[in-house]
Amino acid sequence: HEFLVQQQQHPHSYQDVYPLLDYANKYGLRHDFQRLKTYTDKRFPAEEELPDQNDVAGRIKMPDTSTGAFLKAKSLEKKPFKDEFGARLFATTALGFDTVLSGMEMFGVEAIGPLSLREMGIRSHGSHDIQEKLQKLQKAGISIGDCVYARLFRKLATENRDILLSDLLKSDQHPEVLEDATIQESLLVTNYMARDSRQYNLTLAILGELLPSETDLSNIHFRKHIAAGELDFASKLVDDLALRGESLSKESIDFMVKRVLSVRRPGSAPTGRQHGNHTDGVAFVIRILQRITPTGHHVAPELWIELLKRLGMTKRFDDLRSCSLWLARYYASRVKHGRI
Repeated sequence: HEFLVQQQQHPHSYQDVYPLLDYANKYGLRHDFQRLKTYTDKRFPAEEELPDQNDVAGRIKMPDTSTGAFLKAKSLEKKPFKDEFGARLFATTALGFDTVLSGMEMFGVEAIGPLSLREMGIRSHGSHDIQEKLQKLQKAGISIGDCVYARLFRKLATENRDILLSDLLKSDQHPEVLEDATIQESLLVTNYMARDSRQYNLTLAILGELLPSETDLSNIHFRKHIAAGELDFASKLVDDLALRGESLSKESIDFMVKRVLSVRRPGSAPTGRQHGNHTDGVAFVIRILQRITPTGHHVAPELWIELLKRLGMTKRFDDLRSCSLWLARYYASRVKHGRI
């Protein structure tokens, strides 16, 4: 208490300081109790004072109808523990982990947030030390939560992946950003194209915790290869999905069409556009659609029409005929079996 007061970290209300006052009265020296009571009376003069020590055990008597009983009951209720405050405690070099833990137990803290977890990890000595601290937190009944940061933190420590764990602790990303799949996918593509393997692996681990579905991750890798112009890798990934009986998401299809097909104004032929080592974006899109359609993926008729138009406008009549026959055979068989 004295250390926090010296750091200008005062309790916000009488209810916050009451558990400490009651603890000092029951287990501390009378001199310590009086000093703390004087501080409390000065800090919160409008609050009703605690009854003075008057029983043989020197303990505070609280009739059930008194304000003190109400405050004591309120102190036992679940209270949110401010993550920023917990982070400052763990970051204070003068306070060891066991000291902070004891203080949290005394005040009935039930959970700590990712910021507190990060500061605890920074001042730990490797994954084994972190595992021991996590066990102590669990034994004290203090949860670390179930956010992406907490799950990944525990997983990397348990698997002794010290390098990746160190990168997580040093990352300048706020833990809340780890919950945003769109941002993480953008970072994954950026790190991949920059060949930053450490940040790439960290972002991939975050996505693996955020999106545990293998299909979701495959779709992200597909869009990554498309963004990087690696159409061969993207095509191979689609083959792997097809072997598992899975398909691309609508988001992936829309992304592929937007990035691979050249711009075409109504009534005009498409402009030339080179993507990676491929100049024929139309053929690539057709091949991908022909692979995923049999797996049950619905392709909008408007997209097929647009592809046929592009083939006709560029006078690729053999490809136009081949694509038209494939569409006729595929959809005729579905009509025959009552699937359309």
